[in-house]
Parts: sequence; C-alpha cells; structure tokens
Amino acid sequence: EYTGTAWLFVLKEPQINNPDSLYSALKKAYADNFSLNWVCRLGFNNTFTLALPEATAQKEHISTFSELAAKSKQFSFGAEFDFFEREDGFTGLNKVYPFNFKNKVELDVNLKFQALENHTVDVINAFSTDSRIRQMNLRVLNDDKLFFPAYQAGIVIRNATQQKYPELTLLLKRLEGLIDDATMLKLNYEVEIQKKSPDEVAHAFLKLHGLLKK
Repeated sequence: EYTGTAWLFVLKEPQINNPDSLYSALKKAYADNFSLNWVCRLGFNNTFTLALPEATAQKEHISTFSELAAKSKQFSFGAEFDFFEREDGFTGLNKVYPFNFKNKVELDVNLKFQALENHTVDVINAFSTDSRIRQMNLRVLNDDKLFFPAYQAGIVIRNATQQKYPELTLLLKRLEGLIDDATMLKLNYEVEIQKKSPDEVAHAFLKLHGLLKK
C-alpha cells in the first residue's frame, strides 16, 4: 500500500507533510482501527512531481520546485486539464511556489510526455517513478516545501497472520529500504519499455540482493 493513499483516502485524515511523521501516525491508526501492521517501507516514493529534460535542468541549475519557480517565466508548463483546477494540483501548488510560466498548456494525460519530447512544453507534471522519466532522461525535481503528499510504498500484514507466522515479518523486513526511487524507475523501465515480464524482473532483482537462492 502507499502511505498517502492509506492516510488520505482510507482513513480520510488531513495531510501530514513529513513522511516519517505520516508513517508513525499511519502505523498507529492501522493497528488501532484495522488490526493491521505496517511492516516496513520499501524505499521509493511514487508521488506527484514536476519533471523536465536533464539537459535543461543542468543548463539552468534547476533541482527543486523553488528553483524552477524562480526561472518559470522562460518555460511552458503542461498538465492534464483537471490538474490546473484542483486545490491539490496546480491551484494549491501555485500558492506555495510562485510559478509564473510563460504558457500553461492543457494536455491529454497520455500525451504529456510526447508534448515534452516535441518541445510543445518544457515542464510537465508526472508520477515520480514513471518509466518514461528514465526513457527520456528527465530530471525529477525535489518538492522542497513538501506540497505533495508522500506516497511511500510499504508492506501491510494482518496482526493475526503475523502472530501465526512470526518468521514472515523478518523475511518481509529484508525488503525495507531496498527499492529507492531510482531502482523503481529502473524496474518499471524494464517491464514497461523493454517489455520484460514482471516475474522475470522481480526474480532478477531478488536474486541480485540475495533474497532468492535460485
């Protein structure tokens, strides 16, 4: 499960910006309400982000949302139409970061990366582990003021199952912190772009980290 999904949409609680504080609150709430235990976080955060070509980011020295905001007048920004209207999208984002893009372009969600590739826009919104980020050599910018919620992937297990099979928790915790954003991007790239089977990719990853004998 993802931490942001669990907190905002399952528990319907207000956003907590600090990822560690969110995880602590989430562990307690799931234990109290559902008799479920968050065993660990895997390491990657599949959250909303902004992305632009790596070459542009290097040339303009842009790594964060704030740095992009400071230079936003020279860029066009593209996103799906509803992103511009949502308080948890551009409307709210622009209250935290003073973006002043020269153009804002509404795009079909499936055409955003194509628009970036065709230079119709310079910056897009994206999910941080989208395989096309790696395919197109884009830079994922750091949300330095933590506007977007954390969507860190974690493993959840029933308390009854954990009590019945205590060794399972130890096995699952071996995955803790093992898959960072860059690794998840690579795994997604192998499945979605290189068309490898998910089983093949997962098996190779587990074997590489000594979690499978064969």
